[in-house]
Amino acid sequence: MAKPHPVNAYYDALGCFIHHFAQTESLLLAGLRQQAGVDEDTARAIFSGTRVDNAKSFINRLREIRKLPDSPTLKRAFAQLTIITTMRNDIVHYGAEFKAGFEPRVSTRAVAMPGNEREHIVTPDTLDQMTADLGIINNALSAVLFDAPSEEVRLAWEQAARQPWHYRPS
Repeated sequence: MAKPHPVNAYYDALGCFIHHFAQTESLLLAGLRQQAGVDEDTARAIFSGTRVDNAKSFINRLREIRKLPDSPTLKRAFAQLTIITTMRNDIVHYGAEFKAGFEPRVSTRAVAMPGNEREHIVTPDTLDQMTADLGIINNALSAVLFDAPSEEVRLAWEQAARQPWHYRPS
């Protein structure tokens, strides 16, 4: 049986990554609603169109104004989510070019000011690593922003949130 073309593996990993990113974004917005202490209708009215960076900022400001303690778990998750969001935006808005030997590259060179360009090799493994990290981030968000249904679940979320990152930018 013939091996699938590497581009197919890329698109499979990309689809999985985009799906999991959307789930993380939804969980983040649910956490924002929870932190704001508003009902779903009010949250839709206020937070409709809120993206990841603004949601993180709103959550941090709400926690600060309510004098909630700093959460190293949330800070760690937000830092990795920032890295992954930048990669996601570059991939979605600029796409990958497939060079000889199948080395998918994403670049902002065509639109960025000189000196501000970003270029990344984004392989299926890269996408899989970021997808795995989104799972860790989701556990961190759950552990900090939501009431767990049980102590056992809360401890599981916290333990999963402490796992090492799979994706490390080069």
